[in-house]
Amino acid sequence: MDVFLDNQAINNQHFLDRRPASWLIAHAREAGHTVVLAEVVILEMVAHYRELLAKALSDAEASTSKLAALLRRPVGFSAEGLDVNDVATEYEHSLRADLKSRGCEILPLPDVGDARRLVERDLARRRPFDERGRGMRDTLLWETVMQRVQSSGHRVALISGNTGDFADKATGLLHHDLQVDLLDRQISADTIVHFATVSEFVDKCVSPVSDQMAKLRQRLEFGEFAGFSLARWISERLTEAFDDMEVRRLFLETWTGSREVRLRTIDELLDIRIESTLPLENEKVYVEGGAVAKVTVNVLGRRGDLDLAWHHVSDTDNPDWPDESVVASGPAELSIGFSFDIGGDGETDETMLMVEAVRATGELDW
Repeated sequence: MDVFLDNQAINNQHFLDRRPASWLIAHAREAGHTVVLAEVVILEMVAHYRELLAKALSDAEASTSKLAALLRRPVGFSAEGLDVNDVATEYEHSLRADLKSRGCEILPLPDVGDARRLVERDLARRRPFDERGRGMRDTLLWETVMQRVQSSGHRVALISGNTGDFADKATGLLHHDLQVDLLDRQISADTIVHFATVSEFVDKCVSPVSDQMAKLRQRLEFGEFAGFSLARWISERLTEAFDDMEVRRLFLETWTGSREVRLRTIDELLDIRIESTLPLENEKVYVEGGAVAKVTVNVLGRRGDLDLAWHHVSDTDNPDWPDESVVASGPAELSIGFSFDIGGDGETDETMLMVEAVRATGELDW
């Protein structure tokens, strides 16, 4: 679900760094949601920041003058050289980068086509326009929401404190004017749901799923889930991974002079961790994580050539083994990444396990 925020919902937070908005942004993805801000909301945030900054500077200068008069000496505050527009521009760039780094999406201003349509909507006082003709920014937000639904097919949660502009005060549902818009564009009426506050949405749509994902992660990391053992699955897939020449190549680069390598034993799995869980539409959960495996491998080469080093060694798919070939065994530590989809019955598909790095941890044993 795409979660649209407007300024009323986030209480004009300039950095979205306070609860509940900050918590929503941090946990939305694990509940299967994407936090979205329309361009019109970003522009409002920047304009409000600029206004507050200008007022704060003006107030500070006035207070400094009063304080200097009372003390009968200069007071060391000066805003000289501080340009409000430059600071606001810097804030805007920082805000956009920060939101994207936190997994939020910013959508451009909507294509409204003929401006006459907006004027007629305003004059007809159709929501989000109010009886005084106010509501242009809310209308652009609403257009952004509808166009997002049409282009993506995603369901949307519209979080706005402007309940009178977007919702029916008696029922809390979308205002009749907005439902007519959805009908005109052949969008199902239940595709867009209005929430008055971020807390309301979090309580209904994020916290329950977040709690479920936390329990799933704990069961996968430390035990079993519906008969599925992550440790056993990693061991099985790791054994299969050694059939991959790219995996064996990592070992050939680890022991200088080696010509071939085979897994002997998986001695221990450490630091099994779930880094991401994402609910999917097919009632499965995408799981991504990593682990460390301590293994013992058999290395084929020549006694005089084999030693522990980190150098690249060329290899061939079908080497002509010399008579003096010998097999040595050695310990290594593997960094592993994995991902899979898992259902409530413990069945998995779309599985992937990758050996990302190899580190020799001891001498070869002849």
